[in-house]
Amino acid sequence: MAKKRRVMGIDPGLANTGFGIIDALNGKLHAVSYGVIETDAQEDHSIRLLSLYNRLLAIIDEFRPDEAEMETLYFSRNSSSAMPVAEAKGVITLCLAQQNIPVHFYTPNRSNPR
Repeated sequence: MAKKRRVMGIDPGLANTGFGIIDALNGKLHAVSYGVIETDAQEDHSIRLLSLYNRLLAIIDEFRPDEAEMETLYFSRNSSSAMPVAEAKGVITLCLAQQNIPVHFYTPNRSNPR
C-alpha cells in the first residue's frame, strides 16, 4: 500500500511568502491549502522576520507536512530585493529544520522538482 505524502511548496519572500500544501498518493495530487504570509513594511525588519517564522510555524503545526519544496533565489534585474529574500529564505529553512522537515530546492523554471 502506498503511503500518502504531504508536501509544502514555498515561494520565499519578506513582503510575501507564498505556500501551498498538497497530498500526493499513487501519482495523484490533491490540493489541501494555499495562501500568502504577508509582513507589514512599516514594521521593523527583525519583527517582520519573526512574524514570518511564527506564521510559518503555525501553518506547519496545522498541516504537518512530511517534506517541503522551495524555490532557489533568482534575481535578474531587481538585485535590491536579494538580501531581504535571502534572509526570509534563511528563516524559512531554519523553521523547517527545527521541525525535522526535509526541504528540497529547485529553480523557478524547473517544472518537476525531482
